[in-house]
Amino acid sequence: MDAKLAAFAHLAPADVQASLTALTAATVAREIARHASDTRAVYVCGGGARSPALLKLLQQALEDRGVAGVPVMMTEALGVPPQQVEALTFAWLAMRCVAREPGNLAAVTGAAGERILGAIYPH
Repeated sequence: MDAKLAAFAHLAPADVQASLTALTAATVAREIARHASDTRAVYVCGGGARSPALLKLLQQALEDRGVAGVPVMMTEALGVPPQQVEALTFAWLAMRCVAREPGNLAAVTGAAGERILGAIYPH
């Protein structure tokens, strides 16, 4: 891997970061346009959510893809801090497992049907 990256050692870190940010925005917008063109809002979480540049590029990329007028916001707008989305997801999955209820949507995951995810091992 280092040998492949060595060819790009002359690039400024800020340029690499800008390219990766633009790639992220373009990829997300492309897939929203492809699979969810009727999206009414986009909520961003994780470390990228605090990047005004990413949010702006994502907004522009959505408009460029014909998904115009869709607000791009942090999950904070829903009352969920961007850094807590993953933890909340696993808490929800644990709750479903304890309740012996499925934690998947087969239409989304491609599974053969609904499944209870996880396991409980008493000690």
